[in-house]
Amino acid sequence: RDPKLPSKVYEMVLMHMLTELETMVGGDADSTTGNLSVLHQDAADLFLKTLRSWGPTSSISERIKVHRMFNAMQVWHERSSSAFDPVVEEAKADLQNRRHQTVVGYLQTAQASSAQVGAAKEALDKTLDGASSSVSTTDSLFSIDVVRRYLGGKLSRLQEEDEGVAAADGDVLRSSVFGRVIAATTLSALSELDFMEGRQEESLKLQLAMGAKYSATSLADLENEAVQLVNASSKKASPKEEEARLSYHRILGHIEYHHLHWCLLETQFLSSVSNGMGNGSNKDVPRSPILALIRLVGLELSGRFLVDHCSLPRSTSATSRRQHQSSQSHQNRSQTLPLDAVAEQLRPTPKLLHWYLTQVFLHKPEVYVNFPNTAVPPRTVTDLHRTHLELHIKYAANSADKNRKLADIPAYDDVNAETPLLMFLKAALPHGGTRPDDVRRMLEVYR
Repeated sequence: RDPKLPSKVYEMVLMHMLTELETMVGGDADSTTGNLSVLHQDAADLFLKTLRSWGPTSSISERIKVHRMFNAMQVWHERSSSAFDPVVEEAKADLQNRRHQTVVGYLQTAQASSAQVGAAKEALDKTLDGASSSVSTTDSLFSIDVVRRYLGGKLSRLQEEDEGVAAADGDVLRSSVFGRVIAATTLSALSELDFMEGRQEESLKLQLAMGAKYSATSLADLENEAVQLVNASSKKASPKEEEARLSYHRILGHIEYHHLHWCLLETQFLSSVSNGMGNGSNKDVPRSPILALIRLVGLELSGRFLVDHCSLPRSTSATSRRQHQSSQSHQNRSQTLPLDAVAEQLRPTPKLLHWYLTQVFLHKPEVYVNFPNTAVPPRTVTDLHRTHLELHIKYAANSADKNRKLADIPAYDDVNAETPLLMFLKAALPHGGTRPDDVRRMLEVYR
């Protein structure tokens, strides 16, 4: 900014970048080449990175804090050996450039020694640790309102075209590549603008909307993958799929840092977004925030998050939304997603409910099958035990025993390996929610 450029220049560049992306994706919409899809995603990422780096410096600082806290928690849970994150380093570089964005500053940076660069990074870290989270958009290089109006108009046009095509031939999107990349990029950009202005709930809502409608993985494929994970027959996701899912892991840090867990429990949280996302495919757009989160970040990351924050079912006097918002202590944050509330949102997708209950059973049994502080488990939990048993039987893995008569199947004592169903029954039967006679009857009916 030496000489300083007017905000219209930056706005024009951002609009032109999105138009170029639209032209690029639209011209290759009929192609199925994998390299092209990677190129499209790289172009979309470049647009979003430019938008973030030209926004208010306070939002760049806030983003660094969000990512650093999420990475630190991953290390604490022993899921990562290092807190290093290239996204954080990139944001630091953006912040450093913005603070020294003059000809003299660039010359000093180019000629600086490694020791000087290290000292500058240390000074930046100390500044970030002591900085407040106050929102200020005065130093944004572009007008946030102007860019928001442009993006909102583009998203509305995309939705109108989507409706027209869906009404004509039943397709969900005008083009699976074009619609998903452009619409998801536009929603991401709008979410970034809300983040810059400190509107964290609205930013989260738009991120979840991407998972609700523009997820790269179909709901059917996700459900099948969930059942395979339960039955221990899932294949490892490809590097491209893992990278695509990990690119959205920031939403988990966003929820953690700003204490937005309560938003995931509001079943109507996505209604205002879904109502404006086109009528042609609205019946296929899930309204559940939990389901949208799973579709956005994938089963592995969402499973860890849901289990880490799983707590005992809510009582009849459930905590209100206002109490959720006012709860700021770290102890309470670890118990912000009650078991029954998450299960209720996943009931329309029984395969995912089966997967979720199994994750809780395996990784947090103290809220599901082990109750050290009470002899009588909550009624809600025993009801879930019965539901879980039905799902175990319904989605059991195919085996040679399915075609054998009951009398020919070896006794349990003669079998060395434990199936997921047997493990569950050994833990759940003592609590009385399911009786052995009921289990036998259900198995006989299924056979």
